Amino acid sequence: IGSKEGLMHLCMTFVRQGEQVLIPNPGYPTYRSAVTLSGGEPLAYTLSPEKGWLPDFDEMEKWDLSRVKMMIMNYPQMPTGALPTMEMFHRAVEFATKHNILLIHDNPYSFVRNDQPVSLLSIPGARECAMEMNSLSKSHNMAGWRIGVLCGRKEWVEAVMRFKSNMDSGQFLPMQVAAVAALELGEEWYN
Repeated sequence: IGSKEGLMHLCMTFVRQGEQVLIPNPGYPTYRSAVTLSGGEPLAYTLSPEKGWLPDFDEMEKWDLSRVKMMIMNYPQMPTGALPTMEMFHRAVEFATKHNILLIHDNPYSFVRNDQPVSLLSIPGARECAMEMNSLSKSHNMAGWRIGVLCGRKEWVEAVMRFKSNMDSGQFLPMQVAAVAALELGEEWYN
């Protein structure tokens, strides 16, 4: 329905009791909640101004990652506003691939916090280890309307949809039509 619900659907689909999920600190409180409610264990990775609010993959390489199933990140980052770099996205894909971690990019600020929005899925190799969510809440002033998208490998999206179809219902058609109209707005609307 939206990326907040998407986080819950992802965790309930892919995270099992005792598995760990890397979550950013600082970060959106829903990350911790969704992981905990799914039976997983949140494992916070620190984002610091000294590192540009980007993950310190060299530090995480020193950790025991044997129980880590998933890593959640979001750029532009909430609450810091830090923008992603292509180097960081490449490093995230390498890290996730190396450790067999499902990388989740929560990307609802991509159209409002930078002039050149970028998808993690544009990085070579990302489609083999990552999924990405976006939402119209921030970018199109549709907060509360609960319109979002989940992108990734067909079989992973289908697995989430199997869970979702048993957990909640689909989106009201007029909301979907409104989302289509919003996505068709030109650059002048954003300006």
